[in-house]
Amino acid sequence: DFLDARLTEEVAGRISVEHEMARNLHMRTQADLKEAQREAMLMERLPVRSREKELELRALREQVNKLAKQCDDDEAKFAAEKARVRTLAKSCVREFGQCLTEGRGGGLTKIACRF
Repeated sequence: DFLDARLTEEVAGRISVEHEMARNLHMRTQADLKEAQREAMLMERLPVRSREKELELRALREQVNKLAKQCDDDEAKFAAEKARVRTLAKSCVREFGQCLTEGRGGGLTKIACRF
């Protein structure tokens, strides 16, 4: 039981660190996207552009598309994770309610271990 508790604690800590790193990376991607969009908008406003500037603008647009896709993917992943946690919490509350109404004490330990 002690080792299982320690392992669970370690896994939870790693997941928390990974989640924080993913959030930080997502925020950085959003900042990069805004900067690339701003640069592209400024370039598009130039009245006359050379061939070199056109190529640069095309590359910038591709970068904007990649960053936008990455942001969308990240947001979908975060939404799926939030839905998974919400479902787990609802399940635990439902099971907790059943344990209280049925008077089962052993089930409470199982529910508490999930958290």
